[in-house]
Amino acid sequence: LKSIVEQILVNYQMDHGDAVLHPDKVLKLVSDNILHAKLGKYLTMIYGVLDLKNDLLFYSIGGHSPSPIIGDGKKATYLKGSGFAVGIFKDAVFTSHSIKLPPQFAMAMCSDGFFEILQGKDLAEKEKALLGLVNNVNVSRAQILDPLTKEKEDHFPDDITLLLIN
Repeated sequence: LKSIVEQILVNYQMDHGDAVLHPDKVLKLVSDNILHAKLGKYLTMIYGVLDLKNDLLFYSIGGHSPSPIIGDGKKATYLKGSGFAVGIFKDAVFTSHSIKLPPQFAMAMCSDGFFEILQGKDLAEKEKALLGLVNNVNVSRAQILDPLTKEKEDHFPDDITLLLIN
């Protein structure tokens, strides 16, 4: 994955295409490369491009759950969109979405392992709990992870991964 994305970036830097700026194109290129390699593997991923000059986020979701969350200090919401996992279907089509970013925001992307450690009787309750963790624009990694992992010690049923952008 790293090599594929680096090649897309190098192509952009050498004026051989601007796919790196188009999330749907990146997911398609990654998917095609994974299929061509015949690894028998697939990926779930989110690819985004932040345009800080115009306060825009362009993104595509390739089968990843949960969707990214964006909070503006008043409300946190899941970004819209879904899509095929990357590397499964030859003719997979990926869609780019865009949103206008608020002046201040927190954006969190996490692995599905969060659902294993969140309190809640079902997925809907756990999704709501996850939103509650990102409603502060100044939220820190520790504020999200520490309460969830405090009593778990070193035993987690699944990976717990978090990318947080403030």
